[in-house]
Amino acid sequence: MTRSYPEADRWLRAFGPILRERKIIASMGWEMSGDDWCQVMGPLEFMDGRPIVVVREMAKRPAAAVVLPRYDAQLGRTATVLIDHKLVFCRVDSEDEAHYLAAMVNCEPIQLLLASFLNEVGVAPATLNRLPIPAYDAAHPETRRLVSEARGAADAVKRGDPDALTRAEREANHAAGGLLRADRGTA
Repeated sequence: MTRSYPEADRWLRAFGPILRERKIIASMGWEMSGDDWCQVMGPLEFMDGRPIVVVREMAKRPAAAVVLPRYDAQLGRTATVLIDHKLVFCRVDSEDEAHYLAAMVNCEPIQLLLASFLNEVGVAPATLNRLPIPAYDAAHPETRRLVSEARGAADAVKRGDPDALTRAEREANHAAGGLLRADRGTA
């Protein structure tokens, strides 16, 4: 930080003595030693290279997205770059599971359910935890279809192809609806 952002480093160091004298909240596990004492703490333990699903905390429609590790030239390494502000995030074991979970949160049935009780100022992790999303089952044909369509939607966004995005979202909604009905025994 000293080389890349010298002014920010000087500014933070000016407050170092004050910050170091503060009582550390035991549950937070803040590490206040070393030259990088001002680093972001908290979500770092979740950034171990596995995919992360993030959901905007503040929105009329709390959209979910997949965040994957990528090479960052400024860091000089592969990292999962995630801004820990107004995002609720969940680490999962595979990229397919990440696309599955993001697609389920983004599908019309779940969005309509969220809209029925969501406070537009924020969505709490407990709210997302209570959503009736079936467990990820890589062997289920509808799960594979949903993952495929979710990946197609992400690719369409990257390509800037709104028609392909609309088609992928429509198909993802059908697959998600099938999974939700099957989970309730009404397929």
